[in-house]
Amino acid sequence: LKIDGVEDHKSVFDGADGTVYQNVQQFIDEGNYSSGDNHTLRDPHYVEDHGRKYLVFEANTGTKTGYQGEDSLFNRAYYGGSKKFFREESSKLLQGSNKKNASLANGALGIIELNNDYTLKKVMKPLITSNTVTDEIERANLFKMNGKWYLFTDSRGSKMTIDGIGAKDIYMLGYVSDSLTGPFKPLNKSGLVLHMDLDYND
Repeated sequence: LKIDGVEDHKSVFDGADGTVYQNVQQFIDEGNYSSGDNHTLRDPHYVEDHGRKYLVFEANTGTKTGYQGEDSLFNRAYYGGSKKFFREESSKLLQGSNKKNASLANGALGIIELNNDYTLKKVMKPLITSNTVTDEIERANLFKMNGKWYLFTDSRGSKMTIDGIGAKDIYMLGYVSDSLTGPFKPLNKSGLVLHMDLDYND
């Protein structure tokens, strides 16, 4: 494969009004990097399905899709499990050292549909989100195999709020669906596909 050059360089999507995906102005208003927040509208992955064009990308949820903030720690949907599990885990986050990071955690793998000229056609809801868990799920890879869609992403332990996660460790997560737009179910029940716990400078 030889690439002669890049043409028609333009921005396709910038987070728009911030309702589906956090935009850079919201990030700035929250206090920029000094607040501990992480703005991640990046790492686009192009995919086609039945002649339609899509970009899947690393993002953060917007105000209508589960925004960040301390109120998010009270949203049972972000925990799963029983009421007892929710009470224990939310209490642990509210009283623990991970409270601030969990309140800022609203990572997502987003998706938009493109026109044939690669301009924005439609903003779609995130494929997966990681509210209260991590602010950064990145480098989306989405492909179809044997009639199923597989979605892979990775995250760093230093960004996660889960007990027992190594701060220097890196995790690859995987999901599967019958449709490009989901719903996606975690592979191996937990979503964990690979765990790298070697010295990342090695």
